[in-house]
Amino acid sequence: MSVNEGGYLIPGHKVDILKTDSDYKADCFCEISVTWQRNLNAEEEKLVAIADNTFYHQILAEARESFSEPENILDTTAGALGLAIHRQLVLKPLIEHLFFTGGPQPVSSFHGPTWERLDNIGLSEDGKSTVSNLLGSIGQAPEKASTKAGAVLHWLLKAWRERDHITKFMYLFIPLEAVIQSTPELAAEAVRELNAIKEIVEQSESKEKIELIHFIERTKTKFNPTLNARFEELAKKHSLPGWELDVEAFKKFNRMRNLLLHKGNRRLSTHIDFEHNTRTLEDLVERYVALEIVGTPTVYQSNHRPHR
Repeated sequence: MSVNEGGYLIPGHKVDILKTDSDYKADCFCEISVTWQRNLNAEEEKLVAIADNTFYHQILAEARESFSEPENILDTTAGALGLAIHRQLVLKPLIEHLFFTGGPQPVSSFHGPTWERLDNIGLSEDGKSTVSNLLGSIGQAPEKASTKAGAVLHWLLKAWRERDHITKFMYLFIPLEAVIQSTPELAAEAVRELNAIKEIVEQSESKEKIELIHFIERTKTKFNPTLNARFEELAKKHSLPGWELDVEAFKKFNRMRNLLLHKGNRRLSTHIDFEHNTRTLEDLVERYVALEIVGTPTVYQSNHRPHR
């Protein structure tokens, strides 16, 4: 079954949502299903017998909330098939259903592609002037600055176009990290800790004292300020209204990313609202990228932008 995946809801335009074509034509088609049981008590069996819609919705919602284990099985199976047979076999997810088969007839919960409702936008006379000035500034920018801007904005464009909230969340860090200044200076906290260790070693009677002291000095060259500390410096430098809140929000987002990136913790998506957090991170990234690239934190207005 193929699904109309335009993906955007345009104000004032008719759109066919979930318009399907049951004659999906492809050389390769793969269907994977996972079955698990849930015991019903006597009262629930009565509700099933009379096809109670409220109970059906309840049981499907319950299945969706406990979907992490079956989803892991699906990912394992699809990934293994893709590696062993061909990635194209599992390249395009067509449709996803949750089925409850314990009643007179199967009941399903549809989970299809993501749709985004677009803003209703237009270009005013002031907007035309802004565009003219912006294009003029781009044309007059030094080559080095223009090259850096293109590299940074390339990743912001990829993040804007990404539909999956978790993937978009990860992409958004790339343009922000690209504009955060790196520094060879040792983080102050690491300096204090290493110097404290050095003092302990110097006062010890260890035969390896000299080697240990040399090791500590070499270790100092390995420490740079953390990403959190570097973003805090950037936020403090510009001191936008509410910059302290930006710093705290970034620390939370960076921790979420590290859990995903370094530990592969997929369970985060079951108890963290990535849709909301991604929109908030997107707002933060856009404002600071605009500051570093364009020179102003003023960015476009949108119904999707979080209230500050």
